[in-house]
Amino acid sequence: MPIMIFNIFLCALVSLWGIIVYVCKKEQLGKLIAISFLLFGISHLLNILDYDTTMVGFVFIVVIRSIAYLFIVFGLDKLLRKK
Repeated sequence: MPIMIFNIFLCALVSLWGIIVYVCKKEQLGKLIAISFLLFGISHLLNILDYDTTMVGFVFIVVIRSIAYLFIVFGLDKLLRKK
C-alpha cells in the first residue's frame, strides 16, 4: 500500500510538471504526458480502493492504463515527426 501512495505522489508531480511545460512552452507533449500520468495516478488510486477485485474493475484499470500508454506513444510519435 505505501508504494501505491508513493506512485500516486510521483504521478501527481509528473502531471504537474507536464502542465507547467505545456503552459510555459506550449509544447503538446507536456499536455499528453500530464494526461498520461494523471490516468496512471487514477489507476493506482483504484488499486488502493480495491476496485480491481472484480473482473469489471480489472478490465477498467487495464483500459485506463492502456489509454495512458497510448497518450505517451502518441506524444512521442508527434515529437519524432516534428521538424
